[in-house]
Amino acid sequence: MSEAIQKARASIGDFFRAHRIPSARQTDFRIQAIFQDGNQSEQIWLSHLDFNTRPATGIVSTRTRLKTASYGKRVPFQPEQMSDWMYLDNGQLVGGFTINIQANPELEQRSFLDRLKRRLVA
Repeated sequence: MSEAIQKARASIGDFFRAHRIPSARQTDFRIQAIFQDGNQSEQIWLSHLDFNTRPATGIVSTRTRLKTASYGKRVPFQPEQMSDWMYLDNGQLVGGFTINIQANPELEQRSFLDRLKRRLVA
């Protein structure tokens, strides 16, 4: 997992380039950030990102057990909290380094995208 986080952090420039001026086929930009709530820590996907605020903010788009980052709530995050990034380019996943795609990448990717769509805020 730490290797995947390192890859995501090393390539965050790719995300920002696409996010700044997305093509018509690039959608669903998300950042995954690590949040703490007491002794609990969780990696949470954020959508509807706003990098014009300080700190940046996003809407919690996955179900979580944390009270400080509840589903559907806009939360602030710092750059060092970022653990992954992703977006869809013509329906294909770009980024998503912490997502475990193994035996059949194409089938696993579609399965992941279906599961992700059910978990994420529209």
